[in-house]
Amino acid sequence: MRHLCCSILLICIIFSLLIAWVGCKKEDPYSFYDSPHPDWSPEWFFLRSNYITKKTFVWSYDIENNENIQGFKIDRKIGDGSWYEGYVVLPKSARSWTDTLIIPEPSMRYYYRIYAYAGNHNSIKKLGWITGDFAPIDLRANKLSEKKYEITWRAYAHGEHGFVVDRKINNEEWVLDYRKLDPNTYSFIDTNVLRTIPIEYRIYAFYESYESSKTATKTEAGISEPSNLSINFGTLNYLEINWKDNCYCCDGYLLERKYEGMNWEQLAITTQNEHKDFDFLFNTNIFYRVRAFIGNYFSSWTETEFNTSLPPPENFNFIINSVASVSFTWDYEYQGNDGFRIERKSSNVNWEEIALINPELNSFEDNDIDLLNNVYAYRLCAYKNSFESSKNQCFVTPEIGMNAFGGLVFYLDDSGGGLICSNVDQSTDAEWGCAGVYVGNTGGDIGDGNENTTMIISACKEPGIAARICEDLVINEYSDWFLPSKGELNLMYNNLKITGLGSFEDTFYWSSTEYNDDGAWAQNFNSGFQYYYYKESKLCVRAVRRFHGP
Repeated sequence: MRHLCCSILLICIIFSLLIAWVGCKKEDPYSFYDSPHPDWSPEWFFLRSNYITKKTFVWSYDIENNENIQGFKIDRKIGDGSWYEGYVVLPKSARSWTDTLIIPEPSMRYYYRIYAYAGNHNSIKKLGWITGDFAPIDLRANKLSEKKYEITWRAYAHGEHGFVVDRKINNEEWVLDYRKLDPNTYSFIDTNVLRTIPIEYRIYAFYESYESSKTATKTEAGISEPSNLSINFGTLNYLEINWKDNCYCCDGYLLERKYEGMNWEQLAITTQNEHKDFDFLFNTNIFYRVRAFIGNYFSSWTETEFNTSLPPPENFNFIINSVASVSFTWDYEYQGNDGFRIERKSSNVNWEEIALINPELNSFEDNDIDLLNNVYAYRLCAYKNSFESSKNQCFVTPEIGMNAFGGLVFYLDDSGGGLICSNVDQSTDAEWGCAGVYVGNTGGDIGDGNENTTMIISACKEPGIAARICEDLVINEYSDWFLPSKGELNLMYNNLKITGLGSFEDTFYWSSTEYNDDGAWAQNFNSGFQYYYYKESKLCVRAVRRFHGP
């Protein structure tokens, strides 16, 4: 009986413990939040509204995936103090909270932690902090003129009772409370400045008896120097000096000048941003510099260099009137020169002055030339007193198609020279010569014909070949004829034959450009195409010679 009673008592105790355990399980419906996990934490946490004595924080939360949370808790602590856990408890629908117990003291820091909670379980905590400071930000000093600054800033927090500006000049003490400004004022203009003296500004906001920390800025001291200093000839009697005025209320400008290797000298003091220099030397380098001033204060120098070489005439052109006459024209945009000087040089004569032209004129005609036998070079310059400009040069040569130097001109180079061909064929049935012999290295370009001819004659001793016919030719006392290269031959076709000049046959003409052992290049003066022909073929020959510039 006694054993039976003990067994019944033991069963009752176990049953009671089981009921208690089940009851405990029912009292904690959030056991699935068994540990902090970021999946059910607020997604972000930051300051949205910023007033001096109250700060509003916002966050986001995906409630659909965490619908079983009870809400949010925010912990708070001030400075190095202890955390006030559960400082505020908010429903799960909350997405913002305002702390209205902010003391606007710059040294104070407020720390916050936000987290979701469910029963005794918490999510991971998001941490943020703010300061009690409400100092202005983005303080700037903008120059309006040499005697005026605009000071601007932005408010960091709203609700201030006003702003105070301190100012310091150079290395002196700060002038406290230099300006006291109303709330919602974010700029002021200081007209009591001088641009040559460094000035610092600092500003702070105040609320009741509290003051924010101070935000400072410095100005760049100095008067703004002139810019874009430029020098140009006005007329040849003076130089125009101009610069850009960057000083809005300066008293004037100091202009100085020096020659290379010399010292600076004062040229002018002026209130204008331009000056005319009537007393300068030509054909040298001159340095100019200018600076602005207010009273005894000066800006930095702006400097430039100018070469006073007398400007030359431009667009020096000519027209050949005949073999004995040529006309020249030119442009000149300046006034004040004494005139123009023209010099001439021919093939066998050195430079000589042939004319002094009045400054009002821009043309000249030379009727004392012989273009049949000479090439002329002309030089034109402007002059004033003993100074000359640089000289424009041109070459007057017989034009393409003219008879000169023993034949027809068909090419002109850039130095007054060119190529002419004889007026008639030297042969209509000449061989190139040396079939089966490779002369080698004959060129096909303009200027290769003379050397090609020499090479052919040296390698090929046969009489009557095309190159030897040209080599032996004498026309009008000219004996320096040669067989043209394929490039020179093509110029003869394009510049003479096509235009109906030169009395060429509508057949093939030999060039001095070799193709291989058995062939050489020729040109069809009917179609213009170039081919190679066997060296023993009988083709036409037209000799060529070069004339040179003076």
